[in-house]
Amino acid sequence: MAYSLTLDLMRARKLALDLDKSQQRISLAARAANLEMWEWDVVRDKIWVTRTANEMTGIDASDSVKLDRYLEIVHPDDQQRIREAFFHALENSGDLEAEFRIVSPGGDIRWLSVCGQVEFGINAKPLHIRGESRDFTERKYAEAELQEHRNELAHISGISSLGQLSSALAHE
Repeated sequence: MAYSLTLDLMRARKLALDLDKSQQRISLAARAANLEMWEWDVVRDKIWVTRTANEMTGIDASDSVKLDRYLEIVHPDDQQRIREAFFHALENSGDLEAEFRIVSPGGDIRWLSVCGQVEFGINAKPLHIRGESRDFTERKYAEAELQEHRNELAHISGISSLGQLSSALAHE
């Protein structure tokens, strides 16, 4: 019996080490892809997010965090749309996809995209939503800057065309 117990303890230790390695690999891949993982326990209304997501939002992970607390940091113009996206996923498709802004504790506006999947239990009752979020603020600002340059180029092109037309008319 002692031998069997020893083997079980050795297997448990190996499984724990394998799980730890696997978690480290997933964390590394998520960090490299600029992803944050999260889970919402719908039944208990508790949210778990990765540590860096907590740092970005300023929400203390040791608190029992509810969905409404996370929705408080969503930009006021996006709050209703995000709330509807979550509840649409719960009631209909099970899929969650949305883009929105958050306001960081320092007042900075960050753009996030979220993608998640609802886990349903007995009688199609939603139990959890698990997903990932990605900060794409830099891309959003680069797109805005590119659009500004396009507008400037279009304006310059128009002025140039007007100058060529004026020159042609003057020559005639």
